[in-house]
Amino acid sequence: YRWIREDKTNGGSLYKHCRHKLKRRSRPVGKVSNIPDRVGIHQRPQEADGKRLGDLEMDLIVGRGGRGAILTVTDRMTNMIWAAKLKDKSAQEVNRKLWALLVPYKAVIKTIVT
Repeated sequence: YRWIREDKTNGGSLYKHCRHKLKRRSRPVGKVSNIPDRVGIHQRPQEADGKRLGDLEMDLIVGRGGRGAILTVTDRMTNMIWAAKLKDKSAQEVNRKLWALLVPYKAVIKTIVT
């Protein structure tokens, strides 16, 4: 490839026959969070770091192409998992499904970490 690059800088046309046209990979740049007033994992409450009944972790699993989504909620102590398929990824849909999943357990829930 070095030889082909030198040929290109000297006005040659060998690079046109390369499969990837001598494209170099760019290094990934750090992803900027688009969540305003986001609290880092190191600043979350001390109680949430421990394992006690009612400390929940919530996550959203997004399908291929961003089309489908599954909401998962896990109890950190018992590893009990609640899951629900979402119609879309809107906040209203997530809130509606989260409410439907956790209403029977609302007396036990202490914290939810996302």
